[in-house]
Amino acid sequence: MFVQISAYKRNGEWYDWLNANMNKFSAFTYYLIMNYEKYRDVILSTIAELKKALVKLKISDRVAENWAIVAGSFYAVIKQDKEFIKWVNKVCQEQKISGEDDHALNQFWNDVNYLIEKGKLSKDMFLLEGNELAIWYPGVYEEWALHYRSKTGKEPFDKNSIAAYVKEEPYYIDTKNKKINNKTRWAWIINIEKSPNIVKELADSMRTMSALV
Repeated sequence: MFVQISAYKRNGEWYDWLNANMNKFSAFTYYLIMNYEKYRDVILSTIAELKKALVKLKISDRVAENWAIVAGSFYAVIKQDKEFIKWVNKVCQEQKISGEDDHALNQFWNDVNYLIEKGKLSKDMFLLEGNELAIWYPGVYEEWALHYRSKTGKEPFDKNSIAAYVKEEPYYIDTKNKKINNKTRWAWIINIEKSPNIVKELADSMRTMSALV
């Protein structure tokens, strides 16, 4: 069983701590693995149902899936308790509120808006077409990464990770070649109407910049 550790904790101290405390870890996952054939179908169906229910309650796809895997397995195998599911929903809502501003994707969009305002990202990286916004991600990411290093002194979030986060969002349509300022760019296509306010602000900035030309 693998335990993922973030890069800044990937050292001998944390490895020693994991080894010293592993006997205290829950044996629940091990039990499920050993009884895979017995519980597989009921666990998978419960996970799918719980994720669908959480997404309907406006929980993000990522958070819904993460909680559905753990909570759905517990609910299917250990205890079928409606109060437990209510608690899961409550915690997900709290996590959505408390973690929203700190999430990598939100930090990225906040910084992109800032860079546009400061003139460090030009309209040549974006294209508005009706209710869709094309974003030349490779170019935007390079400028954002420089800004992030300067602002935090840390390495920026991985380019592919941010792209993967965006592709899970309801406002993501596709990634394809688009003509932006007479140049063919590999761009995200975003549905503005389905986007959160932070992305709509970006689109509004593009409209303002276009009107000034």
